[in-house]
Amino acid sequence: NWVFFDIDLNGKTSGTFSIEGQRRAATQGASLGGVTFDLPPTSAYSVWASGHGLSGSDAEQTADSENGGRGDGYDNLAEYALGMDPTASDAGSRDWTQVSTENGTNQFDYVHYRRVDYAAEGLAYMLIDSADLSGGAAATNAQDQIFVGPAVDGYEAVTNRYEAVAPVKFIRLEIRKD
Repeated sequence: NWVFFDIDLNGKTSGTFSIEGQRRAATQGASLGGVTFDLPPTSAYSVWASGHGLSGSDAEQTADSENGGRGDGYDNLAEYALGMDPTASDAGSRDWTQVSTENGTNQFDYVHYRRVDYAAEGLAYMLIDSADLSGGAAATNAQDQIFVGPAVDGYEAVTNRYEAVAPVKFIRLEIRKD
């Protein structure tokens, strides 16, 4: 037989808690005595992962478990930071490119979503660009951030602009969490 207790943690979400109870005769019902348990700290990331049904290794920031473990190219940290669903193949749904011309100059815009609480969450969004795919970065954040859209559901669209003067440019969004 199971006995369930409702426990009020007085608003705390982590720490060590103790529960004391009284011993009663078996005919008088359940008793609980001297139980101590720890609740691990909860971060916004762990709440997000749990809310998407992720657990164990699938909940790690570097995991990419969609498509039967083949992933969609975005690890969980990127999915969290961009506002994507780690259980669905939604690659490219929260970042995109567009080309425009302004005052006779070709422009290349890279747009991505960003959490409005990114600074408090220790998130950094960096655009790394280079002239080839050899791995060496020619510049980091060499673009101009020209527009941050209004917040919707905790995310804002950030538009970054490059002048399209180089014949070839490769751009990669790198997301880090402290």
